[in-house]
Amino acid sequence: MQRIDFKITQWNRFEHFILNRYQTGNSDSKSAEISSFIRFFLMLKKVKHHAWKRFRINLDS
Repeated sequence: MQRIDFKITQWNRFEHFILNRYQTGNSDSKSAEISSFIRFFLMLKKVKHHAWKRFRINLDS
């Protein structure tokens, strides 16, 4: 699995990329999929740093 390794300071740039790339001109199913993806990462953005590190460890294992 490719390592997911975003620093907190990279979130705004990441969100900007995701929204610009996927928010317009998709089919309904694709838009719904991307919307849930965006909500997932917006939720992760709010967790504390130690929780984020624990999440990364879970992904890597």
